[in-house]
Amino acid sequence: MDALVQVCPAGTVPDPFTGSGTTGGAALRAGRRFIGCEREEAYYEIASERLSKAA
Repeated sequence: MDALVQVCPAGTVPDPFTGSGTTGGAALRAGRRFIGCEREEAYYEIASERLSKAA
């Protein structure tokens, strides 16, 4: 995902199906903003922890 975020146009990286937060972590490591949506509480918790570490 790090390489994919690098080739995306500059700006905020959207992820409507955040899952475990892999895309969001890559965006934050690249210095990009990130907006994610996740409906499953278990995945939300996993993504929150991952994104906290990446930030």
